[in-house]
Amino acid sequence: MKTKLKKAHFTSENVLKKEFKVAYKGYDADDVDAFLDLILDDYHSFEEQTESYLREILSLNEKNEQLKKNINKLIFRIDKIDTDNKNDKKHTSDSVSVDLIERFSRIEGIVLGNKDKNKK
Repeated sequence: MKTKLKKAHFTSENVLKKEFKVAYKGYDADDVDAFLDLILDDYHSFEEQTESYLREILSLNEKNEQLKKNINKLIFRIDKIDTDNKNDKKHTSDSVSVDLIERFSRIEGIVLGNKDKNKK
């Protein structure tokens, strides 16, 4: 996602190089220069902050993309584990069924074997 900043009307260089005409009953040039110096300081601060924020946004976007990749990898692993567990349960269920049949067969053999012995 690109961050679009509103284009500023002035840069710090524009403010620094701006010259005003001297007019009769005009403003005190020293006061204007002092005020413009303060504005320049603000511009420099804002430009530094903006650059810092843009770098931070880029860094956070990169981290976000990496986290998305990690999430996708984890989802894939979870799906694989779920599939493996379903296969294991089916295998376990089949094993339990075979085990129960063998037990019933032994019990049947014992019960029927005892009946056969009682018949003799």
